[in-house]
Formats: sequence, structure tokens, C-alpha cells
Amino acid sequence: MNQRDLVEAAAIIARYADLIGHSDHPLETESVEEYWVASRRRWRSWTHRQITSESFADSVQLAEEIMVAEMATRVWTGVYYIHILHHPNPDGLRMVRQALKWHVDARQSVLQDMIDTYNRTELNGLLRLDRVRRRVERWTDFLIGTMSKHGVALNLAFDPDRCRNNSASLQDTPTADAVWPLTIAGLTRSFPTSPRFSDEAARFHSAVLKSQLMAFPSGAFRNDGRPLSAPLNRVVQKLFDRVPIAPEGD
Repeated sequence: MNQRDLVEAAAIIARYADLIGHSDHPLETESVEEYWVASRRRWRSWTHRQITSESFADSVQLAEEIMVAEMATRVWTGVYYIHILHHPNPDGLRMVRQALKWHVDARQSVLQDMIDTYNRTELNGLLRLDRVRRRVERWTDFLIGTMSKHGVALNLAFDPDRCRNNSASLQDTPTADAVWPLTIAGLTRSFPTSPRFSDEAARFHSAVLKSQLMAFPSGAFRNDGRPLSAPLNRVVQKLFDRVPIAPEGD
């Protein structure tokens, strides 16, 4: 698993936001709790890696991983905000918000630590990391922009004004659905396939993404159970066929 896998998953969640948001069947609290548990385990693993980091390179890898993963976290939270407009669930909302808070706190903590520790010795590396941050924010706002007709999703944008501007052309275009393959292709090519995440990190990401994708309704799949879109099929195969399940326990 690598950065490109994470951003592709984020794009797919945004692509099927309406199917999830307007599903006739509410997401069960137990399903949301699986997402909350998986998010907590991942957050704790990030905290441990931050504490035990021994080099600038280790910190960079962790920071990039957290930032890129935040794209799917914000998009998924936006989708859930839309969903609860039709199926109110205070407990589910509380858990989804907590998962987002853990993620944002992890990003801010790691970046602040790096600035405090390496601002005199690794300035070029910090500038390169800032470019990654800005790239993640722009793409995240673009994806959330595709859901901005549901105003509540704008609460998850890094820059709501940019988000609105990005969404205007898509929502006024009758061929907007045809843009998605190009969007996913452009997004994935903006993020590298190497270095690959460690097996442990991949397990934690896998558990979070599985809990998100399990919310997809039947409209995203063919009669034989295969996903309708090739990108969704790739993500499902990678998560459910190739990546080990995250270990049990807190």
C-alpha cells in the first residue's frame, strides 16, 4: 500500500457520495463504531511512531502518510454529514467527528515537532513537505467540492471558497459523470507509489478504508457483486484480497 492507494480511495468515496448519503438504509451505529475503532488504532500507531522517530527521513515519511490519509478522512466525514441529514444518528456523528479530530491532531503535532526540531538544519526538506501539504489540501477541496451542493460538506474543506469555485463547473456540466475517470487519473498521478508503507502501517490504513467501503450501498456494485467502476474494483481487491486484516485489540 502507498500514497496513491489512499488518494484513489478518497476519490472513489467522493464519486459515490450521493449513493451513500442518500441511501434508503441508515448506517448502523455498529458499522460507524468499526470505523472509530480502526481510526483510534491508527492514531495511536502514529503517536508511537512520532515519539520513536530517530531521523528527519522517518518524520517526513510519517508526516506525508498522515497528510495524504487525511484526504479520505475528510471526504468520508463529509459523506457521513450528508448521510445523517436523512438518517440522524448523534452517536455516529460523535464518533466520526472524534476520528477526524484524532487525524487533525496527529498532523498538527507531527508538523509542529518537525518545525521545532529541524527548522535550522532541514529547511529544504520542510519546504518540500509544505508542497505536499498544499497539494493534499487542493485535491481534498476539489473532491469535497463535488459534494458541495450539500452545504454541510463544506465544513470539511480546507478552503471553503476554493471548494465552491472548484465545484461550480462540475455541477453545471451535464457530462460531469464522464469527468470522474480523468479526475481519478489526475489525482492518482499526483502522488507517488513509493515508498510503500510498512506492513504494520498498511494494516492500519486497510482497516480504516475497509470500514469506509463497507458503507457502500448495492448501487455501487454489479449483480454478481463486482464493483461498477474499475478504480473501485482495484481498491476492493487490494483491501480485501491482498492486505492482512489489522490485529485485534486496542
